[in-house]
Amino acid sequence: MSDEVPEGPVPAQRRLIARLKYVEPSQLVAAIVIVLILAAAIVAVSIIGWPLGTDPFADLPDDPSIVVGLVGSFPAEGEEPLAEPTGIAIDGSCVYIAEAGAGRVAIFNEKGERTGEVALDVADGQAKAVPTSVAAAGSERFAVIDARGGRVLVFQTAADSAALLFRVGAQDDDTAPERPTAVAYHDGEIYVADAAVGAIHVYDGEGAFVRTLGADVEPPLGHVGGIAVSDERIVVAESDRNQVRALDPDSGVEIGVFADAYSLPRGVVAVRDGVAVAEVLGAAVRVCDAEGARTHSIAADTVSADAPFAPEGVAWHERSGRLYVTDPDVGRVKVYGVRF
Repeated sequence: MSDEVPEGPVPAQRRLIARLKYVEPSQLVAAIVIVLILAAAIVAVSIIGWPLGTDPFADLPDDPSIVVGLVGSFPAEGEEPLAEPTGIAIDGSCVYIAEAGAGRVAIFNEKGERTGEVALDVADGQAKAVPTSVAAAGSERFAVIDARGGRVLVFQTAADSAALLFRVGAQDDDTAPERPTAVAYHDGEIYVADAAVGAIHVYDGEGAFVRTLGADVEPPLGHVGGIAVSDERIVVAESDRNQVRALDPDSGVEIGVFADAYSLPRGVVAVRDGVAVAEVLGAAVRVCDAEGARTHSIAADTVSADAPFAPEGVAWHERSGRLYVTDPDVGRVKVYGVRF
């Protein structure tokens, strides 16, 4: 090998190789340890959704007999309360909340920190917009029902802005929902309960009509206050009949009615292989298994003074095992831990 000194600047690659010749083994081991620690931290953040040590909510007590409990709420004390929060949906670290009293959708992160809001334009002939049910509808998108305007709107959200993408069914007004009451999203499709026809309309990811489900069930679907869709079933809360029914997601045929009665059931969300149902007049949230049997109750007899007062919407945060529940009478979202 030649010992000649090269003329001009030494290439960066050769400089690096030369330096590595003089690295002590102990230094190399320390560097590897640091890299492994950083990698572990990155993996932890990706799993739990926020940096270690910054979770603002409490954990359930270690006592295994305690299976539900209030772990936090937002907005924080002293901050402006939400204006009649009704529907709620979670997409990763993003929490969408329909504020019926303000005509907007508030956007929070999963830690309860407000990151933005989207005001709905008022529909023609109406005095105001009244957002009710909301669903995460793909990456950085949400669908929301304007009950006063009788329409379902889909928005795209970004870091500091939001834009209306389309009105569901706008391609052909004959296929648009006439009186939408609940909206859900699953596997690239938007599901809308339409009280005008007692059925569920399904639209593709761009808002074009695909099919109608449940039009032939007996008795016909009533006022659907909430809807949750999975590969196995469509679960609907019939607010006017105080019951929860399950339909086949392909045919729309009824496959079951939950055995327990409900007192004005509203929001519904998939929780593992079952669902959670918000019960407005029952002042409770019921968690049920795949057959509709109750496994957990969040109510005065289980969480005493921390029970929801008149819960409207419910969303499930899978990574933390928590239910986010809107309580419009107090203008807050209450967060409950659930132990399975």
